[in-house]
Amino acid sequence: MRNEDELKDVVKDDRFLETPYKKGFQTWEEFKSTVYNYYKFKEPSEGQILAIHGDIGVGKTTYMLLLVERIIKKGEEEVIFLNSYEYESSISQVEHEYGKFIVIDALGHLKADGNVEEALKKKCERIVDFAKRNRAKMIITMRNPEKDILKRVVDDKGFELIPYEVKPKADDMRKIIARYIEYFNVSIAGIPPDEACRMIESGRMSEVLDKAMELLIERSNNAPFYIRHLMHEHRNGTLSMEEIERLPKGVENILMDTIRKLLRGDEGDMTFIKLLITISKLEIFSKFLYDAIYERIAQRNEAEEQKEAFEKYLQSAGWLYSLSQYWREAINSAIEGRIEDRELANKFLEASLDALKPDDVRAVIREEIKKAFNEGKINFYLIADAVLSAPDIDMLSSLIIISKKRNMLKLLERILLASLSQHISSISEMLYMNRRILRILSRHIASLWN
Repeated sequence: MRNEDELKDVVKDDRFLETPYKKGFQTWEEFKSTVYNYYKFKEPSEGQILAIHGDIGVGKTTYMLLLVERIIKKGEEEVIFLNSYEYESSISQVEHEYGKFIVIDALGHLKADGNVEEALKKKCERIVDFAKRNRAKMIITMRNPEKDILKRVVDDKGFELIPYEVKPKADDMRKIIARYIEYFNVSIAGIPPDEACRMIESGRMSEVLDKAMELLIERSNNAPFYIRHLMHEHRNGTLSMEEIERLPKGVENILMDTIRKLLRGDEGDMTFIKLLITISKLEIFSKFLYDAIYERIAQRNEAEEQKEAFEKYLQSAGWLYSLSQYWREAINSAIEGRIEDRELANKFLEASLDALKPDDVRAVIREEIKKAFNEGKINFYLIADAVLSAPDIDMLSSLIIISKKRNMLKLLERILLASLSQHISSISEMLYMNRRILRILSRHIASLWN
C-alpha cells in the first residue's frame, strides 16, 4: 500500500483490521473528521517492533491508521498489512520482503483450541523471528496483557520493542467528547451542543458542564469508543446530568446497558438474549441466517421488535452482517458474570445454556438451503453461511447432491466458480467483507464435483 486511496480500501477489509466501519463509521472521511488527533507518533526503524497497546476502546487502531497515513504521505515507503488471524500464511507471503513497514492489527486475534497464552506466545515468536530476519519495521496493536507476552518473547530473542500506550489524558478526552457532541448534535446537561463545544474548546466551562465532563471521562475509562457509542445513542437529543450520573463504567458495560434498554421484562427477553449469544459466535452471517436463527429460537415471534432494533448495531454490507469485537467481548463478559448488572448477567448465563450450538446453526443453514432449493432457488448468501459457519465437506457435498437432483448443477457451478458478480447483486460487497468465502469454496469444490 502506497497511497491514501489504497488505505481507504484496507480499512474496509476485515481481513486486516477491526475496521472503523465495524465501529459505526460510514466513510474514511467521517472517521478522520470525528477523531481528535492528540497522538505523539513513533515510527519503528528496521529491526524494531512498535507495540501500540492499551485497554479496550482507547484508540489503538486509530493511532495505527493515522500513523500509517503519515508514513505513506511521505511518498517514500510502502506499508504491508498482514492478516492477524491467519498470520502463518500471511507471513509466508512476505518472506522475501526486507526492510518494509509491516502492520498487524489486534495481536490477540488467533486460533487457539487449547492454551490461549501458549498459542499467543507461539504467534509472537513467529512474528519476532520474521521481523528479526527480514529487518522489518513492525507496527502491531494489542491489549496490555498481550504486550507483556510479546515483551518476554522479544527479550528472550534479543530484539527491540518500542512500547506506546494509547491512553488519552483528561484534556484529550474533553476534546474527544466535544468532537462527538458536535458530530451527533447532543445537548449535554441542558447545554446546547454548539455552546458546550465552545466552552470545552476555550477551557472555560460552567460548573455543571465541568462536572459532566469529569463523570464522562471517569465512566468511560478514558475510552473514546465509549463516548462515541453513548453520543450515537443520544443523536440529535439530550444527555441529562441524571443520565450521566447513572452511566455504567467501561466499554463492555455501556454496551450491556444498551441491551438492557431493549429488554421489556417478558418472555421475549430470553429469546433475544439467546439470539445475541448465538450470533456472537459467528464471524460473519447473512441477514437470511440471522432471521432463520431467530425463527428457530423464538416460539411466537415474542422478540421480533428487539431483533429488528438490534440490527442497527450490526455492521452490514449488502445482506451480510457481523458483530464488532467489542460486542462479542461484552456478550462473553455478560455470560461469565463480569459486568456490573448482576440481574442481566444471570439472564445471559441462563440463556447461554440453551442458546444454539455450532451443530444447531449448521442444521439451520442446511435446512434453509434445502428449502431454497425446493423452491427452485439458489441463495448464495446461505451458501456463504455454509462455507463460513459450517465449512465441512458434508455440507458442500449436500449442495452438489441437491443441485443434481434439481437439475441445477450447471447453474450452481456458474455461480460458485464463474464470475460471481454477474449473477448475484451486491456480491462484490460480500466479497470485500470476507474473501475467504471464495478461497474456501475453490479449495473444496474441486474434490466434490466428480
